[in-house]
Amino acid sequence: MIEYYKPSGRFSPLSPVCVLVAAIAMLGVAFVYQWLIRFIPLIYLNFLLTCGVGILLAVAGGMAIRMGHIRNVPLAFLVGFVLLLVTLGGKYWFQYRHMVSEVAVAVMEENGVPSEKQQELVAALTEKLTFTEHIKLRVEEGWTIGRGGGAPVGGPMVYIVWLLEAAIIFFTGVMTCGNAGGAPYNERLGKWADEEEVVMTLPIESEEKLAQITGVTDISSLLEIPVPSTLDSDRNAVYKTHSIEGKEVEDAYLSVDLVTHSVNNKGEEQEDVLPLIKYAVISSEQRAELLERAKLIQEAVAAHQEANQETTESEGE
Repeated sequence: MIEYYKPSGRFSPLSPVCVLVAAIAMLGVAFVYQWLIRFIPLIYLNFLLTCGVGILLAVAGGMAIRMGHIRNVPLAFLVGFVLLLVTLGGKYWFQYRHMVSEVAVAVMEENGVPSEKQQELVAALTEKLTFTEHIKLRVEEGWTIGRGGGAPVGGPMVYIVWLLEAAIIFFTGVMTCGNAGGAPYNERLGKWADEEEVVMTLPIESEEKLAQITGVTDISSLLEIPVPSTLDSDRNAVYKTHSIEGKEVEDAYLSVDLVTHSVNNKGEEQEDVLPLIKYAVISSEQRAELLERAKLIQEAVAAHQEANQETTESEGE
């Protein structure tokens, strides 16, 4: 029976500090994000900005999870969700404070109020114009899309846009954080198995060959890989090992992905990846066996390619 890696559910006592640092970093991202949105009215660029924020959340959350040694998928998802709330909450709060400051400046200019009174005026406006009322005003005003004033977009559409924004950041950043919490980890050494190596790419020329991989029940059967009968296949099984650098005697983790190459309706090449085996535990001996088997297959493939080249050259003569 194949043994798969399972996160222990543990985490370091320093993980709250790591998450706090990541949250502070995302507050800085939120400030820059809302500032850029104010000065970039193009909705397509705003979409790219939102994707960028999601990527930054994935980076910050991933670093917090790795440095905090969080080997717990639900907790890793929670970390990502907290960072999402901090980012969006920070964005709306910074927008609110900016709006109050703008109103204060306008009132001062209109009534000739000296600049020394600005802080008092801002405090008074904050009491009258609360954050909740600010959100209501933003929903009522909405945005305009297009040139020359454009078509107004407000009311429920504002909530839909905000929900879409949150969804983009969630699937770009929070999902990545959850996956980071499930990455293979060596509990004895206290290290992540983050050295990834593509050991072999095996052409899949038939459904039988695919079933031979997906139907295995033990590692020994999985390592009994036959030499491919052809190299002409748009589907390949990619074997990858995940291990700790310099620790060849330790257990490693094997993943096998089915990579399919195709051409879409626009004539563009695309690649679809389907996980077949994820983080199967293999011993150092089994890993050496896999590497030896991969070497034999690579030599067979090289010999096949050389024979084809010689045949082509002889036909050309």
